[in-house]
Amino acid sequence: MGKGAYQECQGVRTMKLFEAQKKNLPYTVIAGGAGFAAALAEILEAQGSDVLVIARSQEAFRAIASSCKGRILVGDCTDMDMLRAANLEKAAMVVAATDDDNVNLLVAQLIKEVFGVQHIVAIINEPERECVYRELSVTAVSPVLISAQAIAGRLLSVQKEDSL
Repeated sequence: MGKGAYQECQGVRTMKLFEAQKKNLPYTVIAGGAGFAAALAEILEAQGSDVLVIARSQEAFRAIASSCKGRILVGDCTDMDMLRAANLEKAAMVVAATDDDNVNLLVAQLIKEVFGVQHIVAIINEPERECVYRELSVTAVSPVLISAQAIAGRLLSVQKEDSL
């Protein structure tokens, strides 16, 4: 492992970086996205998944650790040593959820090509870039479009109610 590629966080809670995966549970790795990663990890854990989150900083670790019961690595999700430490070859699914579309694309490519993970979802902030992810057979999800659709649906629903 490269020096400084990952570190164990102290003070919030103690964890083992290389603890054994929970047997017979789907293993999902979430790279980045502190608030989003925490929410997604909590949902997946509640549904019985084994989750590991790669947090980029101590602050992100703290945000995730408050609700995520799974394992958390702190470091750069584009670093090969970090990705190896995450045991990606055993992952059923990986979510690239940083706030940078280029990083999410790089993570998706590395995970697909180096570790052979087939089920990858990437968050995209610029919906017009979705075609690039499609070419790599990576599912792209745009929080911008999802939020806009949800809000528009609610507004239209309220307008219909008001017109009755």
